[in-house]
Amino acid sequence: VTLSQEKDRHECNNLRVQNAKILTKTSLVSAVYKDENPLQLTIPKLDDLVHVCANMGPATDLKFLLRETMGRISAVSARVNELSFLRTKFVTKIGKMIKTNRPFGGEDQEVVCSMKEGITVVLRLTPDCPNIGGSIYVDQIVGVGGWEPRFLNGVKDKINGLRFRRPIDIMTVLESEISHLQEETGFNLPKTPEIPGRNKS
Repeated sequence: VTLSQEKDRHECNNLRVQNAKILTKTSLVSAVYKDENPLQLTIPKLDDLVHVCANMGPATDLKFLLRETMGRISAVSARVNELSFLRTKFVTKIGKMIKTNRPFGGEDQEVVCSMKEGITVVLRLTPDCPNIGGSIYVDQIVGVGGWEPRFLNGVKDKINGLRFRRPIDIMTVLESEISHLQEETGFNLPKTPEIPGRNKS
């Protein structure tokens, strides 16, 4: 990471963060799960962190920037392995990064998983995923062939209350909950899942 600083107008002895960028390669692929079409994720630019630094005092801004940058690199490095593993277990579509209004910057990411039960799940990964509990949740869940939304939404609410951090964990528990729901309702397996569009709001 390279930093550019400028003198504070009011305190000539203090330097302020003005710019920051990562000099090394920002595109990461899994070092654990390799296939013919490897998943590639990109570490987001640091402009949003620099913007937050503008509201902080000297030295505090630099500490914040370094801490958040290292956390960002760590999260993306771990996430590329987690999502690569998820693709070995579920039919998975890796979505693009989505800008958020969080006070400390960062971007969310959508991941769409199709289940054999005729259910498609849209996962939302926050910037800290998979390093912190509660950093991933079910954003949408839809089914075909007769699944009632009220049943699926009940499963969604239950799953989101458990505060997961790993995509494979949330999908494994979700799969188990759907299996239990089938036993309780006597519901037969639908055939074809559908992929819901991203929530525009």
